[in-house]
Amino acid sequence: MISNQQVLLVEDDQAYSHEVSTALRDHGLVVAAVANADDGLALLEKNEYGVVVLDLVLHESHGFPLLERLRKEKRNETVIIVTSFARDYVLELTKYFHQVRVIINKPCSAQQLLANVTATLAS
Repeated sequence: MISNQQVLLVEDDQAYSHEVSTALRDHGLVVAAVANADDGLALLEKNEYGVVVLDLVLHESHGFPLLERLRKEKRNETVIIVTSFARDYVLELTKYFHQVRVIINKPCSAQQLLANVTATLAS
């Protein structure tokens, strides 16, 4: 059962962010999309999300501060990482962040990401 239909999308590629946001909204989800880690952290201070979709490599920073905040505060948000980073490296690092449930390699379609978000929210 979907308990929280809010999604925080942290993605610096504006075209991809728009495509994903549209797909998620068309499926009835509420999406807060930001392009950097600082804006994502600011939203985490104010809101709780069912899922955080996180690009690890952002233009001005990286996504690890968000993961660290979620871990330190023992937050319940589930994280889906979307990255072009080396998968084995990401798998090793994310062992320390229990919120990470899915790692998707880029490029991936908005529909593939939507399927992962809805499956995560339903579990």
